[in-house]
Amino acid sequence: AKLREEMQGELRQIQRSIGTTTILVTHDQHEAMALSDRIVVMNKGRVEQIGAPDTVYGAPDTAFVANFLGKTNVLEASGNGSGQVAIETLSVPLAGAPTGTLRIAVRPERLSFAAEGAPGFTACITSRVFQGAHWLLTAESAAGPVTLIRHNDGTAVPREGETVKLRFGPGDAALLAEGSDA
Repeated sequence: AKLREEMQGELRQIQRSIGTTTILVTHDQHEAMALSDRIVVMNKGRVEQIGAPDTVYGAPDTAFVANFLGKTNVLEASGNGSGQVAIETLSVPLAGAPTGTLRIAVRPERLSFAAEGAPGFTACITSRVFQGAHWLLTAESAAGPVTLIRHNDGTAVPREGETVKLRFGPGDAALLAEGSDA
């Protein structure tokens, strides 16, 4: 993994010093994001989304793009038609959100635990895996299955079977196109 990262750095440096457009076709999403200024995600021969890697990762247009570029949570939410989405007591701004039931994408690293009494949505922890620098937690919620990445900062991590309240902030969710498949 270390050699691969070093090679990506070298390739990026060569690419920049030559100053020419380079097209790289890869199924390695991490490599594509590391080496690209712009990324094109294709599905069955059709372009799903084009943009800067951080934009496509953070604001995927479809469930396919969201899932293709790494772990994501596709959650069911309610839109109020005034640019707000809600899951249980959590309500956050989301531009373009229509009235009614909709699907949103929230990356696992953008979810956090809500403070006691603060707005959030309920989830039951189904597994927890220690991965050194972070914990990978999975949970079930009424909005859908949830994956949460929590930085290993030495604080207590919920146990399997424990009920927690989760939250995400403004800018952490992306509205998924209607009818888009994962």
